[in-house]
Amino acid sequence: MKRLLLLFSILLVFFRSEAQTVLAAGDLAVIAHNNDNADQIIIVTLVPVLQGTVISITDNAWNGSALTTSEGSWTYTFQSNLSAGTRISLFSTSPGVVISGTWDLSTSGDQIFIYQGAASNPKFIYGLSSRAWVTGSTSLTTSRLPATLINGKSARDFATEVDNGYYNLGTTAGTKDEILLQIGNTSRWTRSNSRYSSFPQVVFSVTPVNTTAEPASQPSAFSASSVQTWTFQVSWAAPAMAPEGYLVLRSLNGEPVTDIPADGVEYTTGDQIGNSKVAFSGSGTSFTQKGSMAASRMYRFAVFSYNGAGTSRNYLQTSPLTGSVLTPATGEGNYYASVSTSSATFVSDLQNRIRNPYTVVDYALFDETMVANFEFADTSSGQKVAACVYSGQRFVYTPPFAWTPTTPFSREHTWCHSWMPSSTSTSTQEYADQHHLFVVNQNNANAVRSNHPLGEVVNVSSSFLGGAYGTDAAGNTVYEPIDSHKGNAARALLYMSLRYNGVNGTDWSFSQLNNAVLPSLNEDPQDLQLLLQWHLQDPPDGVEIARNDYIQSIQGNRNPFVDRPDWVNLIDFNTVSAKYAEVSIGQSKSECSISAFPNPFTEQLTVVIGNSYPTSCRFTIYSYDGRIVYSSLYDLKEGINRLDLGTLDLKDGFYFLTAEAQGSIYSTRVVRISGRP
Repeated sequence: MKRLLLLFSILLVFFRSEAQTVLAAGDLAVIAHNNDNADQIIIVTLVPVLQGTVISITDNAWNGSALTTSEGSWTYTFQSNLSAGTRISLFSTSPGVVISGTWDLSTSGDQIFIYQGAASNPKFIYGLSSRAWVTGSTSLTTSRLPATLINGKSARDFATEVDNGYYNLGTTAGTKDEILLQIGNTSRWTRSNSRYSSFPQVVFSVTPVNTTAEPASQPSAFSASSVQTWTFQVSWAAPAMAPEGYLVLRSLNGEPVTDIPADGVEYTTGDQIGNSKVAFSGSGTSFTQKGSMAASRMYRFAVFSYNGAGTSRNYLQTSPLTGSVLTPATGEGNYYASVSTSSATFVSDLQNRIRNPYTVVDYALFDETMVANFEFADTSSGQKVAACVYSGQRFVYTPPFAWTPTTPFSREHTWCHSWMPSSTSTSTQEYADQHHLFVVNQNNANAVRSNHPLGEVVNVSSSFLGGAYGTDAAGNTVYEPIDSHKGNAARALLYMSLRYNGVNGTDWSFSQLNNAVLPSLNEDPQDLQLLLQWHLQDPPDGVEIARNDYIQSIQGNRNPFVDRPDWVNLIDFNTVSAKYAEVSIGQSKSECSISAFPNPFTEQLTVVIGNSYPTSCRFTIYSYDGRIVYSSLYDLKEGINRLDLGTLDLKDGFYFLTAEAQGSIYSTRVVRISGRP
C-alpha cells in the first residue's frame, strides 16, 4: 500500500507540472527588506506570473563576470497564478522557499539579486544593494551592478549603508516602467538600522502595455489525418488575415477545452494551463500528436491565434477553433485472419503469424524508436518525461533522450537475456524484440531485478518506489513491479515463449525455463500460474494496445495476447502446445467452456457456458483499462447454460468477459460496435 501511495504522489506531482513565466529585467522588484534577523524580503510582481514559476534570490556578489559563491541563495516557487501588482513577503520558512548555502543578510551591507536560470549563467531580474555598487573588487558586503540591470529602474543602491528599508509611496499606479522608476527613486524609501516588525501595505496598480495588435480572427477547418492509436496529425486553415502564430491546447480530462492562454506569456509544448496542456505553439498550421497515447481515447483541442512574442504576446482569447479526435480501438485489422482457434494447428498457425513479417529493429535504436515516438510525455519548458515501468519513477529530460548515465534509465529485457537459449549473442531477433523491451531505472530496478523471476514479494529485502525485491510466500527470490505493469510484463513473457519456441530448434517453454535454465543460474522458478493471474487482473489498456500497434508499425508483428487476451487459455505454456478451449485460470480441475454471441455485439450479449457440475458463477465484464463495467452472480446447472446478460449500455471497444466459479476463472474477449460516436 505504501508503494502505491508513493506512486500516486509521484503521478500527482507529474500531472500537476505547469508552465513557468520567463521573466525579464524589471518584471519583479524588491520593495522592502530586513537585513537584521529574521531576514525578510518583499517583492512585487509587475507582470502576471504563473503558478510553478521558479526564481532564485541570492546575496552573493556579482564580480563583473560571475556570481561569487561564498554566501547563500533561495529558490522560490510561486504557489499560485498572480496578477501584476501582487506583493509577496518572503522569509526563509515561507512556502515554496528552499535555502542553499549560508544565507544571512549582513548588517554591514549586502545585496539582493533576483534571477532565473542557473547560478553559473543567471538571467537577472532585479538587484538591490543596501550600500553603493562598486566598480572594482567585490567583498562580502559589496557588489558590482550586472550590465543587464539599470540602476534606478531594474536595480537600486544607496550611497549610505542602512540595514533595513522599504518603498514608502502608499499607492503607486502606472505602467511597469513608470512604477520601476518610482521604486528606483531613493527619496521614496524609508530606512533604519532597527528592524521593522511590519511594512506598509503598498497598493500597486499596473497598467499593461501591449503594442502588439490582437489577431483579427481565429483559424478554421479543424481536421485530423493518419489517425492511429499511437499518433495522428492535426491541421487547420489560416484565416484571411493570418496571425503570426497559433497556440493549440489539448484537454487532459477528455472534456472540451475551457482554458485560455494569458497575454504576455510565451508558452512551450507541454506547458500546463488549468486542465489543458500546450500541444503546439508556432507559425505552422499542423502538428503531429504522439507520445504516451492510447487506443479508444478522445483527444480534444482548441486552437488560438496570436501575434507578438514574449511579454508582447497577444492572444485572441475568444471563440477558438475547437476539434476532437477519437483514436481507434485497435490497429489490428485482419492481422489474425489466417488463424483459427478451432484448428488443430492453432498454435503453429499463430506462431507463423507473429514470426512473419518481422523486421529486426536494432536494440541500440530503442531510444530513437520507442522512446522518441511513444514512451514519453511532454512537460513544461519543452522538456519531456520518461517513466520506469518497474518502479513508476518519472524523469524529466531535455531531448534527445539518452541512456545512463545521462538519465537513470536503461533498456530491460523482460525475458532476461540470461534466460535465452541464445544468451551468448546480442545480435539475435529475440535480443532486440521490442515487445519485451521497456524503459527502467538501471541501478535501482534493472540491476536489482537481474536474472530473478517476477513474483509477489512478501518479505522485502529492498525497494525503490513501487518496485520491490525479496521473497514470495513460498520463499522464492523474486522481483515485483508496480501493479500497472504486471499484466504487461506477463504478456511480454508469454509472447516471447510462443514467438521463439522451436526457432532453430530452441526450447522456450516454461518447463525448460523452470527445470533447466533457471536452476543453472541458481534462480528460483518463474511462476507461470501467477503470470496468468496478472494477465487477468491487469488486462490490456488503451496505452498497451497503442504500444502494440506502434511496434507493428516498425517491427511488423503483434503480441497476440494484447489483442486476444483469452487466447492464453488455449495454450499450455509449459510445453507451448494447444489446450482444450477456454481452460481455467485457477486450481479447479473441472472442464468448462465459455463463449459469447453475437460477438461483436451492439447492446445485448448472450453467454453460453458449459460446466461439469452445478455451481454458482459470477460473470464480470472489464473494460480494457481494468474497470468493472458489469458484474452479476448466476446459478449454473450441469451441462450447457445459456444466459442473457441483458442490455449493456457500453461504449464501443474491446472488453474482457470472465466467469469465476469454484476458484477457477474462465475468460473470453468481446467487442461492442454500434456505430455510435
